[in-house]
Amino acid sequence: MHSVLYSRLQAIRQALVAAHQDGGSSAVSGYVREQTIRQLILPSLPVKYRSTTGQIIDQYGEKTGQLDVIVENGAFPSIAAPSIADVRLVLAEGVSSVIEIKSTLPSQWDQVLSTRDKVYTIRRRYRIESITRGQVPEQIPLFVIAYQGWNQLETLRSKIGEKGIDGILVLQPLPLFAGRLYDNVCTATEENALWAFICALHFLATQILDATCDLFAYGRGITEH
Repeated sequence: MHSVLYSRLQAIRQALVAAHQDGGSSAVSGYVREQTIRQLILPSLPVKYRSTTGQIIDQYGEKTGQLDVIVENGAFPSIAAPSIADVRLVLAEGVSSVIEIKSTLPSQWDQVLSTRDKVYTIRRRYRIESITRGQVPEQIPLFVIAYQGWNQLETLRSKIGEKGIDGILVLQPLPLFAGRLYDNVCTATEENALWAFICALHFLATQILDATCDLFAYGRGITEH
């Protein structure tokens, strides 16, 4: 890894860990979540992407309920709540990935699986001719960022093997990443773990950068399947 990139990623990780430690709670505070988004998630994305919280709906009548972080293509419409602009109703086709942020992953894994079950029911339906960067799955990828987690890559790989979990980034005690990237499962340690996570988010975002769908389908009723 380039030495300047390594130093920058190391500084980001240290800042995130310090913010989490200052929180003094087993739960991820709003401040820590915001720092994670601002310093790590948003810089990973093409310019027209944004992150939000809220719920996702699809053309088949499914909904997720509230989600931690939704990474969405700003070219698609999403509807803000009347009183809270940052809480949005997001169309499935506008979503490149969902991210769950956890404080201590082993003790909160059941919560991750609960989110997985919500997200996995959602299906994206694009106009085929608008997809120019490889095949895009119907399901929305789910990633997990954990401030404390398992310290063995083999454990992370086994979790990636579970249906609907596409990537896990652990920040402490040792930075680790396991996830699906370019149609393969990759693993990385130390600052390379953060870089692999960034590459995975960016790749998924570019897949649907120019994608389109039938927006009227959301207003005509539920599509049969």
